[in-house]
Amino acid sequence: MLLINAAYKDLDSSPVIHLPYLLNAMAYLGQKRIRPDERFQGAAKRLQSASLEQQSEFSPQLLRGDYSDLPDWIPVKDALALLTYCRDSFLYRRLVQEINGKTLVSIASDRRLSWYEAQFGELLTEKLEKVGEETGIQYEISHQHMLSDPSGCSKRRIVVDFLVSFWEVQAAGTRKLRQIVIEFDEQAHEGKVYRRNDESRDKWLKRYLPQYGLIRVKHREQASWLACLESSQRLASMESYYAHCLKLASTVRSREERVITKETLEAAYDVLQNDCHPALERPKQRFREMKGILERLGVPYGGDGPIRFQRRKYGM
Repeated sequence: MLLINAAYKDLDSSPVIHLPYLLNAMAYLGQKRIRPDERFQGAAKRLQSASLEQQSEFSPQLLRGDYSDLPDWIPVKDALALLTYCRDSFLYRRLVQEINGKTLVSIASDRRLSWYEAQFGELLTEKLEKVGEETGIQYEISHQHMLSDPSGCSKRRIVVDFLVSFWEVQAAGTRKLRQIVIEFDEQAHEGKVYRRNDESRDKWLKRYLPQYGLIRVKHREQASWLACLESSQRLASMESYYAHCLKLASTVRSREERVITKETLEAAYDVLQNDCHPALERPKQRFREMKGILERLGVPYGGDGPIRFQRRKYGM
């Protein structure tokens, strides 16, 4: 339980939330220090895009982003706005649900945040916490993070779905900061307009911020990708996980080719040998699944019984 009974009450039939408790809960769930003034200003800024009808539900002080001289108890709708109209709102969904259930009060969610994206953010946070417990790596996740060119050569700014930052131990024992952009692509991103926009954003990111990694996760591949992340304990693309499976499922035939046979397939479907085994879902149709993966990666192949494919693609 996140919302203790002492943290809310009714004042003349108007539910209120204890602000210090709320801020402490947000700091705990977000695993970072909370600056109240920034939270109020951020919520006020995002509420500017809400309708006048929605804005009328909140106090004038919240809409101004004014944190000064606030009482310890604030209206429950103001509390819900602080949790909902912020970059990392997906972290607070459970707390929002508890407030809804106990006070019977709710507000409209931020229309810019997809429900599927919020759900993915929760699952991503959960998986990285598990990986972190096993590896000792601490991951920090920022949602709806704005990126710009630090050199000033490009004036463009883009907002990415998630930015994951962590310190990676190098071979020499030194640590290197790694930052990986994760874009969550719902079905609409498979359309022509979205694809063109995504390609433009990806090119900009690689040109002006080459130090950032980039992973795109398709909504329909979300479950497999998250399972591979947990199993392999590596933050990589679905393409990389698939390539690992293909490499285990095949053997080198020549300088140019690898070949998949009935015998070589065993290693790919062995959970003890393949830490990316969650990517494979059709153990009774192994050759058909390998063909589907090759097509997914755009790797030319030939044959039915054994399958031959170009080994240089994806470093194989």
